[in-house]
Amino acid sequence: MQISILSVTVEHMPGKNGGYDKAEVAYKGEDGKVSGKNIVSFNAPEAFDVIKAAKNGDVLDVTSEKDAKGYWQWVKVVKLDAAQAATQQASTAKAGAATASPKNTYETPEERVLKQLYIVRQSAINAAIATLTPGANTEFTVEDVIALAKTYEAHVYRKEEGKQSFSGDFQDDSAEIV
Repeated sequence: MQISILSVTVEHMPGKNGGYDKAEVAYKGEDGKVSGKNIVSFNAPEAFDVIKAAKNGDVLDVTSEKDAKGYWQWVKVVKLDAAQAATQQASTAKAGAATASPKNTYETPEERVLKQLYIVRQSAINAAIATLTPGANTEFTVEDVIALAKTYEAHVYRKEEGKQSFSGDFQDDSAEIV
């Protein structure tokens, strides 16, 4: 990850064997979030030396790994010059854009049921018109077409004789299929 240093405070921690140095690092991450981390000299001495010398505004490339206890430790730190920082930020932005997850465009189960209902109703209306048209000596009305279409739709959704698996009126688009 790439970080921008806000401040580094180093202090010596006394101990039995002479002690160790601890650096308190305030930094801004790639996402712009300000964070802090305590780094000790005995975990990764080379990384600690780079951090100890870092100044406000320096850009560092940090490699971290989980230790045996499950804590993330900075194991490698490299100071980047301005050109390297810009190049790395651009490549990170490209990688982020290339791996963006696509939006889900699948229909929900409810949308699929409603779409299927529309298809059946449209087919039933077409079938009703086709049934009423040949040899018609009188004009048929919209009510005649709808009544016959309802009969066809009921036939399509019938599971058992006399029981229908849908509810709602033919013209109600928000009807639920049970």
